[in-house]
Amino acid sequence: MRLRTRLAIQVLLFMTVGVLVIAGVMVFSFTDSFDRLLVHVEEERIQRVVEDVSDIVRQEGFSFREDSWREKLAAYAKNSNINITIMDEASRIQASYEGLVEHEDQDLQVARYLLVDNDQNQIGTLLVTHDLNNPIYESLQNRFVTGALSSLAFLILAYFVGAFFLTSRFSRRITEPIEILSKQTSRIARGDYDLDPVSSNVPEIQNLSSNLNYLASSLKNQDKTRLDYAQDIAHELRTPLTNLSLEFEALEDGVMDWDEEVLKGFQANVNQLSSIVIGLRESFDDASSENRLAFEATNLTLLTDQVLDSFEGAIQKKGGNLIRVLDPMIKIDTDRRLYRQILGNLLSNAIKAIDRGGKIRVSLNQAKNTVYLTVTDNGVGISKADQAHLFERFYRVESSRNKKMGGSGLGLSITQNFVHQLGGQIEVTSRPGRGTSFRVTFEQDPLKD
Repeated sequence: MRLRTRLAIQVLLFMTVGVLVIAGVMVFSFTDSFDRLLVHVEEERIQRVVEDVSDIVRQEGFSFREDSWREKLAAYAKNSNINITIMDEASRIQASYEGLVEHEDQDLQVARYLLVDNDQNQIGTLLVTHDLNNPIYESLQNRFVTGALSSLAFLILAYFVGAFFLTSRFSRRITEPIEILSKQTSRIARGDYDLDPVSSNVPEIQNLSSNLNYLASSLKNQDKTRLDYAQDIAHELRTPLTNLSLEFEALEDGVMDWDEEVLKGFQANVNQLSSIVIGLRESFDDASSENRLAFEATNLTLLTDQVLDSFEGAIQKKGGNLIRVLDPMIKIDTDRRLYRQILGNLLSNAIKAIDRGGKIRVSLNQAKNTVYLTVTDNGVGISKADQAHLFERFYRVESSRNKKMGGSGLGLSITQNFVHQLGGQIEVTSRPGRGTSFRVTFEQDPLKD
């Protein structure tokens, strides 16, 4: 059974019980009030009989010589459904008239009243016998109860018709938002996080909708973060793997000879892979990536040389030339792993951009408290329009450079993120057909020897 139906039935049952209790109390109260009214009417009627008989006795005495008086009293007794007995001062019966109608449920009661003359002297006694279960009153009571119950039944019926429509509307206003929220939870389970807020006049439902939308937004952001992270890791892994593959090909093709420098290049790429794997394992900790940065005193000149050595094979495979312009002994406090990845990504892009015989120039210099790392190539270059979006995630340049480079449009976005984590800035200058230059600036206090 649907929630809406159950809610409507429960509300109707609750209202029905309440209405029936109220109706029962009202019927009992009305009947009791009517009974008291009948008793009061009966008392007033008997009192009028006593007053009338007293007037007759004061006027005629106990002789009642005129037949009209006897007939009048007999009719009085009959019409009033009572027995009248008149006694003198000595309690001798002077007249008696019977008007009571006998029936099974008679409840007779005799009332005694004094008869006085004009000087208020007692001259006799009046006995009035009446039936507490007067059939006339019983008929009136039955008619009253029947009429009251009929009116009450009509009101209850009208009430239930109105209550049915009001309950249906009320239950629909309560259950429709809940049904929508239930469908939205199913959508979240299927990975659909684009939910519309559910409007409701019930604060609890409104809060539930807000919380559900917040949950969906959080899950969407987490999914996006996981996807971005997986793509970032894949991109980071690809660079050292590509370098190793190119170095193997260069050795196999005889472009490079096996020597200590080649071995250092292999070792540098293997170390970079190990560093990425370690970072991937540590990324499952609760700490953020900024908190996992390992800043330490670093000879940036030596580290830059090591990274360049690891790319020698890839550059020679492409038939290019690597030019190094490095200031000696530049020391800075940085995270070595991120610096390797920054320089590695820039070099990978430069290798893809140049043709055979092209040049890549890497310079590292220091001016006061600023360290500059510049990677320049004389490749295909980048248009002005593309430069404005170059660091956007998944942005791919629609040019011959992009066809040469391939890729997913993640490298420079990742590189910019790493540079910012190290407190630096990155900028690009390029001319189509003339080449591209990436400049990374680190505003840090350099370390003394």
